[in-house]
Amino acid sequence: MQIPRTLAVLAVLLAAVAAWLIVSTPPPEMRVVQGAQMAPANVGASGGLPTQPPQNLAWRPLDQQQLAEWHGPYWLRWHVPAPESGADHGRTVRLSLRAASQLYWNGMPWISNGAVGRTPEEEKPGRVDVVRVLPPPSGNATDELLVLASSQQQRFALHGADAMLLIAPAPVLYGQIILPWLIAAFATGALAAACLYFLAVLRGQTRTPGARLLLALGVVGLALPAVEAWRSLLGYTYPWHGVRLVALLALHVIAAVLLPAYLARRFEVAVPKAGGFIYLALIMAAAIALPGFDTRSAAVLLLSLLASMWVLLRTPSGQEDQWPILALLSAGLVALLVARGAFLDGPYFLLLAVLMVFLLLRHAAQLQALDRHNAWLREERARLSLQLLQRGIQPHWLMNTLTCLQELIEQSPMRASRLVESLPISSIACATAAAGRAFPCRTNWRCVAAIWISSALPWTSAWCWRSMAGTQRFRCPPASCTRRWRTH
Repeated sequence: MQIPRTLAVLAVLLAAVAAWLIVSTPPPEMRVVQGAQMAPANVGASGGLPTQPPQNLAWRPLDQQQLAEWHGPYWLRWHVPAPESGADHGRTVRLSLRAASQLYWNGMPWISNGAVGRTPEEEKPGRVDVVRVLPPPSGNATDELLVLASSQQQRFALHGADAMLLIAPAPVLYGQIILPWLIAAFATGALAAACLYFLAVLRGQTRTPGARLLLALGVVGLALPAVEAWRSLLGYTYPWHGVRLVALLALHVIAAVLLPAYLARRFEVAVPKAGGFIYLALIMAAAIALPGFDTRSAAVLLLSLLASMWVLLRTPSGQEDQWPILALLSAGLVALLVARGAFLDGPYFLLLAVLMVFLLLRHAAQLQALDRHNAWLREERARLSLQLLQRGIQPHWLMNTLTCLQELIEQSPMRASRLVESLPISSIACATAAAGRAFPCRTNWRCVAAIWISSALPWTSAWCWRSMAGTQRFRCPPASCTRRWRTH
């Protein structure tokens, strides 16, 4: 069964990633405007902000790392190629900039995104993405887009500014924003359904190793695409961008810890404590010391995949579901090494969703198989208890006892009285037999001896009790000695 399951999960993963790539690949109508320039704005401590850059302003090519260190105000400039004849209708621009900004189109004021300020108190943060329909072109070969911006309220030191200008027809641009997240939404919905199904099977009990770890990993798998899609689908002001990146990195770290831990618990792989501490130290070092959030997340994900594969390779051979999980992790490792940062923009969520759905469904199937086995054991115990009770109340030993009692009444009424008094002791043994519990042979033998002595039967030879297993550990079947004596 492992080969069909392995092929099935790989086919599902490839189909999901292929659908994502189809809808996320930029169409020819979408254009990334190149050749951006930047320059600091010369503003005084008071007075109004400039509306045009001076003629002698020292423009320089856009440097994303240097721009991330500027707080402003500063100027940005793009030269937008003129559209082809008849293609200017509905042209839409998407400006991605972590700043408050004032846009000028061909020298004319156009859009205010927040309020540019000299200080954090003066600035009103703008949205990190601005999507607007472009004004009519000037008729020249290029149009000029000027942006006066400030980033006074940036809360986190970022490695790059990621300033970018996209131009495309409105349907194409909005489709490029929304359609990839529809694929992610389907995957997230499947993961949510699998989590609910697993909770229904679990019924609040952690009956197998790793159930809580798996649920926690499912919560992380649901939270990751929601936090990632926050920017594209809802948007936010730019100070929240650093918060979102930190939240994504924290979720990646949590997933990197939970996934190997769950696999080790489920497949019962012993992990040395020193190895666990070293792994955690590497995860924290990658999440803190490396430059850039994408680099940190990629390094954390790489460590997680390698650790999980190491756990699976140490699993004893023949474990169910070992190879399908290993195939998914190997596919993710290859995709990460090939696509690098682009793998984190969507395929990673799809990999995590497919992996989590498989783990949840297989764990639920394991729980259901355990429930069926426990139900069979309960039925078997009830059957055996009933069978033992039926054997304990068979009448032949009672007839023998009554015959013996009749003889004693005629020969020795005192002995008959003692035999009647010993019957409760035998009843205790029979009750223990009905309960289906084994008890020490010494206890059972004392019960037999009490009945024997009370009946004062003649001793024709010496009796002794010996056990090769030892009297302390050896346990008899319920009421075996008592029933044997009373029967024979």
